[in-house]
Amino acid sequence: IGPFLDGHSARKAKEHKIWMKVRYLGKQMRKVVVSELEKSDLGISLLHPTRQYQKALPVKLAEYAMSGLAIISSDFDIIKYKAEH
Repeated sequence: IGPFLDGHSARKAKEHKIWMKVRYLGKQMRKVVVSELEKSDLGISLLHPTRQYQKALPVKLAEYAMSGLAIISSDFDIIKYKAEH
């Protein structure tokens, strides 16, 4: 759920062999996001270690946590801190 950062990222993802197993929904209204998260067991937020991402807490992680999902995420200090506190 959610948009790709750019066209290059979208093309790379869609060219990957695992893409056929992905159900990509794109950007959705909040009620669709909530509905889809209720059907899920796991939230994944894997980000490249850019300065921007290393200092921010992705909204997706909050959505996953509020939905009670198990979470797999990038190993950034801010994310570890929030998970532990």
